[in-house]
Amino acid sequence: MLPLEPSPRHLPDTLRVQCFIGEEPLAGSFMFVTLLTSKKNPFSSLFGPADRGGRLSVTRGQLLDESLKTLALFPMDYTHPEVDWTGRIAIRVANRNDIDRALNAFRLYRGGYGYPAGYDEDLRRFRSLLESRAPGDLSAEVTIDPPLSADVDVVRQAA
Repeated sequence: MLPLEPSPRHLPDTLRVQCFIGEEPLAGSFMFVTLLTSKKNPFSSLFGPADRGGRLSVTRGQLLDESLKTLALFPMDYTHPEVDWTGRIAIRVANRNDIDRALNAFRLYRGGYGYPAGYDEDLRRFRSLLESRAPGDLSAEVTIDPPLSADVDVVRQAA
C-alpha cells in the first residue's frame, strides 16, 4: 500500500448524501464522514439526522468545525485537517453499534465538545428506528461540489 500524501486539493464545498437501508431511504439517519490524513489519525465526524428522504448536506465549514473541535480535545492525536488531508473521504451510515459508541462519547465529552441541542435524543430515536426495521445493509449515495474535489468511498455495513 502506498503511503498517504497530503492533497493539493481543498475540502469540498458541499457533500450531499442520501442514506439507505436496503433500497429504502433512511429518514433520521446519521452518517460518519472520515477525512483521511497523511499523518496521525483520520478525522471521523458524525452528522445527522437526515431528513424524511434520508438526505443530509454537509458543508466545508461543518467538516472543518467538527475536525477542529476534535483537534482541540486531542491535539497530540491529530494534525490540521486541511494541511494533511489526502483528498480522500469515506462515508458510512451509522449502525446500532456506532450509535451506542456515539452515545457513550456524548456522555463522556458533552461538557467539552459542543454537541448541538437534542443530539442525544436524535441518536436514540435513530437507534430505535434501526431496531424496528428488518435487517438490511446501510449504504449511501454521495455527490460533492465541486465534483472532483475529493475521492469518495462509501462503506456499506449491516444495520
